[in-house]
Amino acid sequence: MDTELELKKPKVIIVDDDTLALKIIADTLSETCDVTTSQNPIEVLKMVGRENFDILISDYKMPRLSGITLIRGVTQINPDILPIVITGFANKEIALEALRNGAYDFIEKPIIPEMLIASVCRAWEKIKILKVNKALIDKIKSYNKKLEEKNVS
Repeated sequence: MDTELELKKPKVIIVDDDTLALKIIADTLSETCDVTTSQNPIEVLKMVGRENFDILISDYKMPRLSGITLIRGVTQINPDILPIVITGFANKEIALEALRNGAYDFIEKPIIPEMLIASVCRAWEKIKILKVNKALIDKIKSYNKKLEEKNVS
């Protein structure tokens, strides 16, 4: 795997209207991730348009914009971002809705730090694998193009 990618921390944006939950999540991930926080999901859409985040952690139920609507918007802006949904209103229907709408994982509140860290680590590993695969595919396409050019000449 790419050494530079191995040394990089995942860039995580966290959105939750609950100030305490936001602080707990940010503190839990601060040592292993480059963390940005917001209580405003509308602002998060703008931030994702300006910066390249790897992982979105979003509360399910927020005023003005639901976590599901936020995931849809964010993944339209950055299809490579992996969303993780958190909620204090967990049930199977909500979990399925989140997963069907692009969530990589679903975590219930109160958040167990080890579960959150494990989820983010799994997401980060998947992102790294996808980035390496994309680089390899691009390299193969480049080699194929060179071969085609040689065959023509």
